[in-house]
Amino acid sequence: MLCCICCFDYCSRKFVSCSSLCALSVGLRSGKLGEQCEAVVRFPRLFQKYPFPILINSAFLKLADVFRVGNNFLRLCVLKVTQQSEKHLEKILNVDEFVKRIFSVIHSNDPVARAITLRMLGSLASIIPERKNAHHSIRQSLDSHDNVEVEAAVFAAANFSAQSKDFAVGICNKISEMIQGMYASFSIMK
Repeated sequence: MLCCICCFDYCSRKFVSCSSLCALSVGLRSGKLGEQCEAVVRFPRLFQKYPFPILINSAFLKLADVFRVGNNFLRLCVLKVTQQSEKHLEKILNVDEFVKRIFSVIHSNDPVARAITLRMLGSLASIIPERKNAHHSIRQSLDSHDNVEVEAAVFAAANFSAQSKDFAVGICNKISEMIQGMYASFSIMK
């Protein structure tokens, strides 16, 4: 009898979690930016209440789609949710698909979109420490003429360096060159 009650409780929690995810999905598909944003910021509560890997995987894939097709404000909301939900990232089952959707924005002509993507990649460093395409994009963005993008690349580089010895070793020379260039510019201004 106790087994049946436990099974019923588990199944009802699964059902409620799926219903909650469906309700948030409706908000994500809304044509109104406010409703989309409201749905995005409600995901951390869903993760806390129902920390099931299948639910978290599905939810993060939905958030990655919003990141891919949304505007920079929605991307920033997804970034904040990802950072707030850091302890749940390891429960993402389809990491490759998730990262592919996020990474597609790195090729945008908009430096702010690229900067948000770099910060997102940096926030994901714990689950993708050896992704060579992420490493390459970070290195490339350190040479950007846009300060927001460079700052985001520095954030991502710091996070990846903490997770990947190979990345840390490879980025040292680049950071050294940047510091020397800043010092030279400062000396000229004196």
